[in-house]
Amino acid sequence: MELNDALRRIVGLHWRLIVACFALGVAGAVAVDVRAAPVYTASARLVLDVQDPKSGAESTAIADTAKAIATSPAVVAAALHKVTRPERDPAEVARRISVRALGTSGVVELSVGDRSARGAAAITNALADELIATRGRTNGRNYDRTLAALRGRIRVLTTEAARLDGKIAQLDARAQAPPQRAGVVSATREDLMRARELVDEDRSSLESRRDALLTAHALRATPSIISKATAPPDVDPANVLSNVILGGFAGLILGIGGAGLLETVRPTTAGGNAIARRLDTVHLGTLPFRPDLEQPSDRLAQITARLRLVATALERPRVELVTADGLPDTALLAQQLDALAAGAVAEPAARAGDGQAVGGAAGATRAASRTVELSSFGVRSFGFHQLSLDDPAHTGLVPVLPTTLEQRRLDDLAELAESASLRILGVVTYVPSRRRHVGENVTSESRWTMRTLLGLREGRV
Repeated sequence: MELNDALRRIVGLHWRLIVACFALGVAGAVAVDVRAAPVYTASARLVLDVQDPKSGAESTAIADTAKAIATSPAVVAAALHKVTRPERDPAEVARRISVRALGTSGVVELSVGDRSARGAAAITNALADELIATRGRTNGRNYDRTLAALRGRIRVLTTEAARLDGKIAQLDARAQAPPQRAGVVSATREDLMRARELVDEDRSSLESRRDALLTAHALRATPSIISKATAPPDVDPANVLSNVILGGFAGLILGIGGAGLLETVRPTTAGGNAIARRLDTVHLGTLPFRPDLEQPSDRLAQITARLRLVATALERPRVELVTADGLPDTALLAQQLDALAAGAVAEPAARAGDGQAVGGAAGATRAASRTVELSSFGVRSFGFHQLSLDDPAHTGLVPVLPTTLEQRRLDDLAELAESASLRILGVVTYVPSRRRHVGENVTSESRWTMRTLLGLREGRV
């Protein structure tokens, strides 16, 4: 399916559904904003125990860390207990917590929304206290644990160094060793000295790490609240525009999805050319009104000329207009097209008489044969319920269908014509939504032309 065909079928045919879903989405967004309770937002500024950031990414990382702690259920529940609101749902309060970095500094802004101004300020301050306390406990435990581990390892190495020193001293006390064991004692003493040096190196490294940890802890910033939250004087402005836009987009997605589902379940064909391709024929033209109403003469003349050309090329001088079940009758349209065909025949007949007078016997013969051929062209309305045609071998069908029709009805029409060995010359479409009474918006010239052609057909002119 081509993109244009898909857009015509989904958007063009189901635009009412899409518009209704769009309006429903917008109305739902407006209703939610109107019925939403007022929200007050209080903010507090604080710093954590981290080094000053050197870039925006580091500042954002600090804010993300603060938000991860502030929105945890345990921290929120502890803050609510402090303000004597344990009945509040921590998850609901957490959804209204926001933390943002202020530029590239290490200062973060903690904001909490609540239905009352004082409640928002109280929860914000309690949450800031819990955030700083939690951060301090976490880093304090890590510092104490690491420092204790380093000190314990240093003590073990000090004990090991003392043990090695004792062994070396014992070897040195044996000044007079037998000559046969002097080499063994010397080698053992060298091994002990090397082990003693390794122990000293490990202890020196651990002492350096311990000193660096103590220095970093001494230089670490102290987490503190820079400014406490105060009760906001005004209600937060309602973000109606963005909610309406989101609601409208959601409605459009729902409408287009529903239209696509309808086209998948019950596909339709839109446009005269698409209908003609479906029936494997040509599109003769589109009428502005239903076939049971009077049509503009210029549009009828155009369709008649195309129909005559196709019927002559396919040697089908008899044309039967047919439509699907439940659609408007084609009898009036058949009369109008037949009247135009008769009017087109009269002019060649008159020219044939002139040719006989001027051109002689040969010209008269050529003109007479042309007149007979043209005069045999006729249009009438036919229904498949008739079950018979006067001359099926020389008759062609012209379906008259709306510009939008279900594919199953087109397939039924094509199968029925094929089973009856009937040739479809072309298809005429009309706009089903444009309705008017017979004669409305038809010029006086068009009325005179139609009356003249109908009279010519009946022999009154």
